[in-house]
Amino acid sequence: MTATAYRPVLARLTTVLSVLLLVTLAAVVLSMAVGSVHYPPGQVAGYLWRWASGAGPPSGDPTDYEIIIGLRLPRTALGLLVGLSLGTAGALLQGVLRNPLAEPYIIGVSAGAALGAVAVIVFGWEYLLGGLTVPAGAFISAVLTLGAVYAMARREGRMRPESFLLAGAALGAFSWAGMTIALAMKGEDAQRIIFWMLGSLSLRDEGLKPLAWMVLLLWPLLAFRGQAVNLLSLGDEQARWLGVSVERTRGLLIAGAALLTAAAVAVSGVIAFVGLVVPHILRRLIGPDHRVLLPASGLGGACFLLLADVAARALPIVTPLQEIPVGAITALIGAPFFLMVLRTSRYDV
Repeated sequence: MTATAYRPVLARLTTVLSVLLLVTLAAVVLSMAVGSVHYPPGQVAGYLWRWASGAGPPSGDPTDYEIIIGLRLPRTALGLLVGLSLGTAGALLQGVLRNPLAEPYIIGVSAGAALGAVAVIVFGWEYLLGGLTVPAGAFISAVLTLGAVYAMARREGRMRPESFLLAGAALGAFSWAGMTIALAMKGEDAQRIIFWMLGSLSLRDEGLKPLAWMVLLLWPLLAFRGQAVNLLSLGDEQARWLGVSVERTRGLLIAGAALLTAAAVAVSGVIAFVGLVVPHILRRLIGPDHRVLLPASGLGGACFLLLADVAARALPIVTPLQEIPVGAITALIGAPFFLMVLRTSRYDV
């Protein structure tokens, strides 16, 4: 495509991302303002500016600054990275597999990652690598799950998208069964196991830096492959006629989406339906062009997850887990949305 032909796309991309960035920044401030102690958004924005500029805490009592920057900023950063990963992965999978129901949770990678984390806890291996042991176990298990799903979906040297979804659903069910058995066997670790099953952003800080590196490496490589996804969404024969190596491109993009999902789930547990809801809403608002939709779904996913986390903390419900897991909020929103898409979709799962 010539530079002249690309200008309208670039202008649209710039406009969409600018609007989403402003909305996401507002969600960041709101996320850091809400908690057991509420702070005015203006105070949060001021402290963020002092932190970003290196000015440090204001003179006087630094307690509020430490709560906002030391405690809430890491949680908000985690929500941004996890939402960015899941939103982008969902848009990628829907385009590459040509199925509106494709989503990281549906293909089994999320459940596979959670099973790996639970296995590390159950077998007492969590201190082998310090605070990184459980996220590392989740990531390895997610990669193995992806390999198994891909192997089961291949027939005659080709990966069939419909088989990929069905194999992912089957392995996801197997992973959930394993976690349920672990929960029954290790009642003393029930709260930690439920954390991985339902998803939360209240993780220790050890997992934040590895996730940030993974997202910084993978996200730019995937979010701006919209032209390749556009061609794959036309169908295999049309894509081949236009010069795309279909199997290789599809395999690399699916692997990238699964790795983004694995990195997110490895530090947050299973947070379902972000990758389903956000791309569908944005597709209605900005159109199906993946050159715009992929990066927009990343920012949209970050904003959606931060707002869901705010809702989880703001609801006046007392639980033994201290707060409602954010995965429960996204599931409450996403499950009816999934049924609506299933009813109106022109495709089969």
